[in-house]
Amino acid sequence: MKSILMILLLVILLSFGCATITTRMYTGDELPKEQVAIIEGRDTFLFIPLPILWASRSAVEILEVDGKPLSRPTKKCEVLPGLHNVGVQAYYIRFSVADLEASRSGSLQFNAEAGHQYKINVRYRNWQIPAFRVNVIDTKSGEIVASYP
Repeated sequence: MKSILMILLLVILLSFGCATITTRMYTGDELPKEQVAIIEGRDTFLFIPLPILWASRSAVEILEVDGKPLSRPTKKCEVLPGLHNVGVQAYYIRFSVADLEASRSGSLQFNAEAGHQYKINVRYRNWQIPAFRVNVIDTKSGEIVASYP
């Protein structure tokens, strides 16, 4: 039990210490942040120690933007304002007495506005079955601008 707690603590610490590299999805000179939109896949980690040891992790990776595959999956990218189609891979893992793991890939289309940041996250529909929804949230307005399934 003590070793499981130490491993979970290490995972939490390592996830906070990782820097995210932003992939620029437009050509030309780098533009100021107020002229581009930022799209970011979100990682979450939840740990509940009682009544039994239980934890979950979800993550979203960006695979392509507007049909252009990335050289490797990324967590964060910059795009010019406008309508974009973002291909993602979402993961859900629950660590407990009965471990569950699920992944889902799909495409999210939304209009990105200059100076806005968009978080792509996983929302659970049922804690027992890893049925989840992937949402894009405009962090300025808090509005869901796209989702699947």
